[in-house]
Amino acid sequence: MLKEESRSISENTTWGRRKQFAKGKGSVGFKHFLGKDKWHISTIRSILTNEKYKGDAIWQKQYTSDFLQKTVKENKGEIPKYYVEEHHKAIIQPEQFDYIQAEIERRKNGTSEISGAEGEPFHAP
Repeated sequence: MLKEESRSISENTTWGRRKQFAKGKGSVGFKHFLGKDKWHISTIRSILTNEKYKGDAIWQKQYTSDFLQKTVKENKGEIPKYYVEEHHKAIIQPEQFDYIQAEIERRKNGTSEISGAEGEPFHAP
């Protein structure tokens, strides 16, 4: 009986949160946006790749796959994700954020050259 009760509570809670997400409502953890004392490369990478810094939010990046064990998994399409633009005030301008994403992708492809015309200083938009 306890297992069925736990399942019912979990399903009802999940259903309610997903309804809120679909309406563009929900909360984003703002407390640890900019880290604490010493910034490591992982902190910088997180800032440069997390949509929250440009004012948007993606909900359900992860989900609980087992309500009893509380197993959390990365959402790779198993359940819907919700993307909300302009959810909160941006720390990084959206144009700059998008430019950074393109630059990160370009560098993944093995190109080590600096973007911009030859001989001209590089300026992000």
